[in-house]
Amino acid sequence: MESIDCVVSRLLDHGIHIALDGDKLKVRAARGALSEDISSLIRSRRDEIVDYLTRHRSIRSLDVPAISHVADAGQKVPVSFSQQRLWFIDRIDEGSRQYHLPVILRLSGNLDTAAMQRAIDEIVRRHEVLRTRFVEVDGVPKQIVVEAERVPISTISLRQYGGEQQELALQRAIEQVCDLPFDLEQGRLLRVALIALSDVEHLAVLVQHHIVSDGWSSGVFVREFSALYDAFVGGSESPLPAPDLQYADFALWQRDWLVGDRLQGLYQYWEEQLRDIPLVHGLPLDRPRPKHQDHRGAVHLQRIEPALSDSIREMARQENVTLFMLLQTAFSLLVSRLSLEQDVVIGTPVAGRARTELEPLLGFFVNNLALRSRFDASMSFRDALSTQKKVVLDAYAYQHLPFEMLVDRINPNRSTAYDPVFQIVFAINNNEIGGLELSGLGVTPLIPRTRHAKTDLELLVEEREGGFQIGWTYRTGLFDECTIASFSEAYARLLQGIVSDASVGVFDYDLVGEGASQQLLAARGASMDYPTRPVQQQIAEQAQRTPASPAVVCGDVTLSYAE
Repeated sequence: MESIDCVVSRLLDHGIHIALDGDKLKVRAARGALSEDISSLIRSRRDEIVDYLTRHRSIRSLDVPAISHVADAGQKVPVSFSQQRLWFIDRIDEGSRQYHLPVILRLSGNLDTAAMQRAIDEIVRRHEVLRTRFVEVDGVPKQIVVEAERVPISTISLRQYGGEQQELALQRAIEQVCDLPFDLEQGRLLRVALIALSDVEHLAVLVQHHIVSDGWSSGVFVREFSALYDAFVGGSESPLPAPDLQYADFALWQRDWLVGDRLQGLYQYWEEQLRDIPLVHGLPLDRPRPKHQDHRGAVHLQRIEPALSDSIREMARQENVTLFMLLQTAFSLLVSRLSLEQDVVIGTPVAGRARTELEPLLGFFVNNLALRSRFDASMSFRDALSTQKKVVLDAYAYQHLPFEMLVDRINPNRSTAYDPVFQIVFAINNNEIGGLELSGLGVTPLIPRTRHAKTDLELLVEEREGGFQIGWTYRTGLFDECTIASFSEAYARLLQGIVSDASVGVFDYDLVGEGASQQLLAARGASMDYPTRPVQQQIAEQAQRTPASPAVVCGDVTLSYAE
């Protein structure tokens, strides 16, 4: 039987929030998350869940004091800790396009543009965060809510194109809408465009800045849009209840709550967990790391077929771990193997909505956790998975320390060349937007073709059509497409080896395959003629050929061959 800690973690993985109200169990989830299997699991393990939450009150995110509505629109109030970080990044980079959050919906049928306009306007009226300006007061950012106005919806017609020409024009139009910078000080951090492909085929492109939104919020936005559009098409008023809270209430509450012994307990855990972590990952790069981060990015899509996906799910059940734990441990092992490093730190996002009353709000709630994995030759994968299970559970227990405060506290060596603590992210997407229905319209969510990357490498796993789709978002200034493709192939091969036999040593799994290994060795042997001259002579000769080329890179310091 699945252990109770794994039951709780599985619920958290699926975006299902559980809490105690006295001795009663309260459950809340986004629409569609509470499947019959999950509901049956909660009913059958209810008493164990209640006991678990009672025992973990002191550290779990599930016993958090209520949040009250205290922020008044029009007043300058503090930003949340996460917002503060993005504000500084925007100031330093003079823009922050890597933090644009696009949602693209393909709408098939007769679109009521008046109902669409009214629905968008109503969402902005309901959620003050979407009409918030960020101003500087005595060197620190403050947020101020402005009056709701009609949201401009730019219209782009591509009716004149057909076939491949229209597809190319469409991608250019989407990129222009998504890449246009936001002005945090002037507000209006929601951009909407309607692209017409024909009279009955449109794309709605909704872009928000991350400082006012996150992945969960995008799901809330689209669900509210669906409810409001249907009501307005039918001539009804808004069916949605007025929000009890606004994001500014959360920002004020967060700063009041994270103080004293509570804050010190969080600091103590994370300082111990991250002591002496490596400054930067050791994945092989295709180009030297630039002195300043380059956020240009691309996505490599990978498909894990249903047969292997089913085997992975079955193994997770047998090992009493969540799907996230298994896939994340395997990915950490892949990074360890590829980088020849036994100590690996991978980031992962968590929803950050500690109270159920925060779930229907728009805003930047998501927090980042640093998951550390340490491997050695004596470990089987089963051993590593058991160890990592505890790491993940403890991280969930201490998830309320904002990542920004953690970085300030542990004060790692800072560099403009790489992100602090971790530069690689792994996530499973449970904020599914699919399954929407709009009156008289077919709705298909589309995956944006990103041109920006927030980190060196980010893996996003989604369950689709019985299998897994994995998006590998990478910085094109560091990696080539073929390199990321080879990483993805190695990951699939590693997963196949793990489900075949979890007792194999972590460093003994074949990442390439016998045929490919022989091919690589043959190619290397045929093409490489190793020189016999002393190495210092070879360096001197290279310095004559390319004196200005980088010869040595260490952190922020780069020496040319001439130097």
